[in-house]
Amino acid sequence: MVYIQATGEQSAEMVTDEGAIYVTSNRGYNWKAAVQETVSATLNRTVSSGISGASYYTGTFNTVNRSPDGSYVAVSSRGNFFLTWEPGQLYWQPHNRAVARRIQNMGWRADGGLWLLVRGGGLFLSKGTGIVEDFEEASVQSRGFGILDVGYRSKVTITETNGALFTSYYKV
Repeated sequence: MVYIQATGEQSAEMVTDEGAIYVTSNRGYNWKAAVQETVSATLNRTVSSGISGASYYTGTFNTVNRSPDGSYVAVSSRGNFFLTWEPGQLYWQPHNRAVARRIQNMGWRADGGLWLLVRGGGLFLSKGTGIVEDFEEASVQSRGFGILDVGYRSKVTITETNGALFTSYYKV
């Protein structure tokens, strides 16, 4: 298990490092699979999917983040592509990374768009909301320190934490 989120008083969702998503509605007594196969099986079944670095995929998720509407974004263990899942889909959907550097982490902005961190301290924001593959770089002064995570203090102020545990705030 790499991620678990309570979604109500008696309900929760759980994600494993292999991409299995389980849901419960009775305080965890019973869990039901929300996807039909692991990410490895999906990618190996669709080798010709055009996803760079995805053929014969045997890795795991590096990070997983959930949006308020129940959608997920996950980064492959090597950071060479990302995957998304929305409620009702049977399989994770792979996406090529939109930038040259490997992905460190991804998550959801306060407005419903995506943020993307790359190794070496770059922050990219999606153009628009929802699941898209078009990103533009945000100006942050990381000075080469790797940024590990992003959060929001408000709808317009981003909080980023780097490897040295310094926190900075930026207006978007």
